[in-house]
Amino acid sequence: MTASVSKMVVATGEGYTTIRDSTQWAREQGLDPLPAGGEADRMQSIMAAVLALHRRTESSEERHASEETMRCVIEAARAVSSSRWEALRPTDHELVPGGVVLGFLGLD
Repeated sequence: MTASVSKMVVATGEGYTTIRDSTQWAREQGLDPLPAGGEADRMQSIMAAVLALHRRTESSEERHASEETMRCVIEAARAVSSSRWEALRPTDHELVPGGVVLGFLGLD
């Protein structure tokens, strides 16, 4: 697991993400900046997409998503403008399902 993936797992693994951690992670990944709160939502959406893609493409015995799966989702996420990410943000503060995020990124 790379440091980037490790940071993402640590930040989201307990069901929360700090704005500072998610903002730093987004910068490291080369993602367009989002307003406060948007970075945490995007990070959670990207993780949901990674998990959904992992379930679709990798062995069910594999516990962790591969680096290739992670890279695929992050590369697609880089191509999405901050205004489009803002449009994806849930209005009811629920996590956007991974399958929806995969479709949004064109990976379905």
